[in-house]
Amino acid sequence: MFLPSSSSEIRNYSEQIASKIDKEVSAIIKSCEEKTKELLKKNTKLLEKIALTLIQKEIIEKEEFEQIIGKKVKTNLLIKITGKAKR
Repeated sequence: MFLPSSSSEIRNYSEQIASKIDKEVSAIIKSCEEKTKELLKKNTKLLEKIALTLIQKEIIEKEEFEQIIGKKVKTNLLIKITGKAKR
């Protein structure tokens, strides 16, 4: 059931609205899960190649990562993924 941000917060919506919110949130989560599974299936060989390289080296530099995936990657994307800028 959809819960307010704190347990002491007073709800100003009905059980029916809470149920609709729950159903919508569930639908969004299910849709995202299905898209994620599709992407993982579509890119399994590429992910395995990246994983094997990481097992061997532990670190992949941007240029090598781009070579593995076959395209350029924006540095901003790498920062979002790794949480740090390239040295």
